[in-house]
Amino acid sequence: MDGSRLLPAAAGAVRAAIRLAGGREVCFVCTVDADGMVATARVVARGDASSVLALPGFAKAGELLLHNHPSGDLTPSEPDLQVAARLHDTGVGFAITDNDASRLYVVVEVPAPKVLVPLDLAAIDADLG
Repeated sequence: MDGSRLLPAAAGAVRAAIRLAGGREVCFVCTVDADGMVATARVVARGDASSVLALPGFAKAGELLLHNHPSGDLTPSEPDLQVAARLHDTGVGFAITDNDASRLYVVVEVPAPKVLVPLDLAAIDADLG
């Protein structure tokens, strides 16, 4: 559990947004590079000292939804786990950080994109007779 997966620009953006929110929970949509590093973070919601909205549609497939736990305890709550499972089904990862963006706990990795293979209609026709 370290923040080494947060690139400096993303970590700085996260720290600044949390500071501007008075240390309360903040939810971010992040992009992740090919190495799994969090490259960018943009604020999508601000909450209170113990919760923040994580609404469907904030992030799209291939992105990461990130929020902070002001307590510094990065253990996912039951609601965190429920959101993470729902997001994974839409191709979105989920992670938790501390207010300093110095530690990162990835609950669910950003799923690999699904590769679509076109059907060979001639082969199917031949198989079905």
